[in-house]
Amino acid sequence: LSSAGRGSIAALEVGGRAGLEGDAPISLRATLGGVKTPRVSLRSARMQIDGRRSRHEASLEAVGEPIDVRLRLRGALSQDNVWSGTVLELTNRGEIPIELVRPVDVKLARASIQVQPFEVRAVGGALAVDALDYGHGRLSTRGNFQAFPLVRLIELVDRNAPLRGTLRLSGRWNLATTPQLRGSLSVARESGDLLVGAAKPFDLGISSFAASADID
Repeated sequence: LSSAGRGSIAALEVGGRAGLEGDAPISLRATLGGVKTPRVSLRSARMQIDGRRSRHEASLEAVGEPIDVRLRLRGALSQDNVWSGTVLELTNRGEIPIELVRPVDVKLARASIQVQPFEVRAVGGALAVDALDYGHGRLSTRGNFQAFPLVRLIELVDRNAPLRGTLRLSGRWNLATTPQLRGSLSVARESGDLLVGAAKPFDLGISSFAASADID
């Protein structure tokens, strides 16, 4: 399978069964190989769902460049098509390393998302989300981050940026759309310094740094 300018799939296999009535059994599997898009190249991808509407488990694995993702879910779909469940595992060992520290409960509906507090380790830092809710077109989120390496984050956007160093940032946020964006955001140096320049880099000698913003 291929689409000009969008990508191609070398192999695709789909199978399973899903009843449409009541709490019928569900068993679905899909396997892809040789997936190529302008941004992602996957050697393999596999999705699996087993159980019933009232209780099922799902998993997704995708390996390639630049990702190596594993996701596992357990939950139930109500008669009102509201999915309530738990993200049991979320990891990416690819270019952007991510690991969910512990399982987190989630509720998904047609126009709303509710996520219980969770923690994630990512690109060498730690992210703790205390609140994440979306409904009626409005988003509310609150949390903090610690020890995120600034240079590593910039490299994810621009590998040729003339920056080096060990500067790590921490901060917190409390933001909501009402529908205008409102809230607060703060960032501070936790450790390290920053070197600027390609040919002859020089350190900025940063011993302290803090910035905050109130958005009304």
